[in-house]
Amino acid sequence: MLTPGPLNAITDVSGVRVGHATLIEGDRVRTGVTAVVPHGGNLFQDKVAGAVFVGKGEHVLAALRDARDGPVAEGSVGAGTGTVAFGWKGGIGTTSRALPAEHGGHVLGLHERERRLRDRLHDGRADAGPARRDRAAQPRAASDGSDLAALPGRPRGHRGSVYNSLLRATTVTARPTTIEAIPLDRVKEILRRYGR
Repeated sequence: MLTPGPLNAITDVSGVRVGHATLIEGDRVRTGVTAVVPHGGNLFQDKVAGAVFVGKGEHVLAALRDARDGPVAEGSVGAGTGTVAFGWKGGIGTTSRALPAEHGGHVLGLHERERRLRDRLHDGRADAGPARRDRAAQPRAASDGSDLAALPGRPRGHRGSVYNSLLRATTVTARPTTIEAIPLDRVKEILRRYGR
């Protein structure tokens, strides 16, 4: 089992920054944007494999301005504000794993917006199943030798970003609907019962 990086976040990869813009308007609008900035250089000249979706332009700029290294907010923030996973409130989650120095010392950072857990449960991609080839980002070698991969699926053994996205989400209400957060006391009780 690989060890988490110091922050257990995608920002354990050198140069990676994450920013959120959360939009709450009145009692009906609950949405947001999350920006993952892969390095501090010129993104137009030093391109990395990945995907971009721009649907809320000014909020994307706000998330980019908010992008920081260090600890990453998780749960019902940014793009995780309006997500639902398997009937519970979903959200943003992140994790990292570091190879030992004798194996290169590379860091793998993962960032997740969990909202399609039910779909992955039904088609076998849940519980750290393989990343879908048509959507997987290729790792980028950074100048310090660390690696970055932000994958929609997770390599086996890296469930942390999914757990964090679900267990750190909070109940959100947008009239007329309330999406409840997973009851942590009940989760702990179930885990204790099964020796976890």
